[in-house]
Amino acid sequence: MLAGTRPGWSSMPTVMRGRGSQGRNGLPEYQRGCSKLFLNAVSAKAGGGVTYIGPFLKHAARLRPDWLFVALLPARTIAEIQPVPNNVRLEATEIGFAPWWRRLWWDQISLRRLLREERPDALYSTANFGMVSCPIPQILLVRNALYFSASFNERFLGRYAFSDLASFLLRRRLIVRSVRSADVVMTPTAAMLDELRHYVEVSDDRALVNPYGQDPSGNPGAPVVGSMDSPVRLLYVSYYREHKNLTTLLKALRELGSSGRREYKLITTLNPEEGEAIAAITSAEDRALVNDPAIRPALEIRGPCSPTAALRLYEQCDLFVFPSMVESFGFPLVEAMARGLPIIASDTPVNREVCGEAAVYFPLFDFKELAAEIERVSGDLSLRVKLAKASAARVRAVFSWDTHVRRILDSASELNAGRRRRYSQKD
Repeated sequence: MLAGTRPGWSSMPTVMRGRGSQGRNGLPEYQRGCSKLFLNAVSAKAGGGVTYIGPFLKHAARLRPDWLFVALLPARTIAEIQPVPNNVRLEATEIGFAPWWRRLWWDQISLRRLLREERPDALYSTANFGMVSCPIPQILLVRNALYFSASFNERFLGRYAFSDLASFLLRRRLIVRSVRSADVVMTPTAAMLDELRHYVEVSDDRALVNPYGQDPSGNPGAPVVGSMDSPVRLLYVSYYREHKNLTTLLKALRELGSSGRREYKLITTLNPEEGEAIAAITSAEDRALVNDPAIRPALEIRGPCSPTAALRLYEQCDLFVFPSMVESFGFPLVEAMARGLPIIASDTPVNREVCGEAAVYFPLFDFKELAAEIERVSGDLSLRVKLAKASAARVRAVFSWDTHVRRILDSASELNAGRRRRYSQKD
């Protein structure tokens, strides 16, 4: 059972209900008296947060048709979740875009009032920040590895402006407080949990390592790998931030072009020239690389796109390249594996935990080694077939939405049962 967040701290949310739902006080007969899980997903604005929430709600609603799931989300994320299951209620809020101090007030004060009003059985806080001294059982998903990554801190934190650094350190402190208060602390990888534990104690009885899933509908079955036409199409799907390490991939693309042995084209959704990306620490260097005459003809920037549009890109490309330096999981890796794309990834603990033998790895920030691995994989059909087969097997064996969701629902049930036992003993 999960619990969540409310919209603006002083405003009522817009509500989108599944068919058959009659609202807070007029639920259909089959919903009356059912368990109620509340999801605080107000930070599901981009990247993995958006990719996660739709499949979670779909599978949770099917696995527990007698439960009611209430999720608070940004309006633009709600637009991606269609159709809405009958036992799911979505409420739109933009508090996730508010300044940190308003978000803090909302998480600790406004949300607490909402829990009293809604009376859910448990709260599932899906994005790092939880409620301190929560009045009901709380499961906290910690999924932003930046705050706990030694490599990110060493490479970038010293280059932050004072105000940005202060905000970063405050947010990390709030996450640590949230972790201490949560009944269950969940991370999508063991590597993420290890980094978190450098900052806060998480006992084994409160820790849950729970990999995300991949819908079987996205897995085409036996991979089809053949000879590559020219140009070889490289793909990198993510959103632009400094830790995504686009710089190394662009330099590798220039290196590939100078070798002249094969023609390559990079298709990417990362755009250092748009919107919030311009404020990133690496943006100036990446904008210069993007406009380098030796790189620009081999580059196709699609920019941010919907999850559905991003999935279509996998079908159009030959190799998937993932140079990111910090991840808590890496949804695009699993999406690429599900489609049988050979993967070349940066050598980080998270990437190795997710991909195993379904990828080849290069030393982080070494663009020459990345270029060499791209040439090696693109020129070796037997290696590509081996990687594709390993990918298909790994997706089937490890990444199940049903398993992921069931672990959370079981944890919520156990927490709520424990709370009821304690209350009954007091009586």
